[in-house]
Amino acid sequence: MEDDQLLEYMMENWIDEHTGQMYQYQDENSSWNNETGQFMLEHDNNCCSPTQNIAFCFQSACRRKVMTAEELEKFLKRSFYIGPGRKS
Repeated sequence: MEDDQLLEYMMENWIDEHTGQMYQYQDENSSWNNETGQFMLEHDNNCCSPTQNIAFCFQSACRRKVMTAEELEKFLKRSFYIGPGRKS
């Protein structure tokens, strides 16, 4: 397994284990500073040419940040657990 596939697999498992939990992102240099939300998976739903690609998302009350596995890994370093969230 290549490094990027391994990282994607690890991030997918992390999200599976933390579904429904609320996190707060803290980075004073980011527009996402102090945003609270949940992490989730987003599968490619392109109707014209679907792929097996998975996007990783941080969903706050007002917006969604879509990331690659590498971006998620960096985002998680500044994300702190704040409690259980509402399951949809």
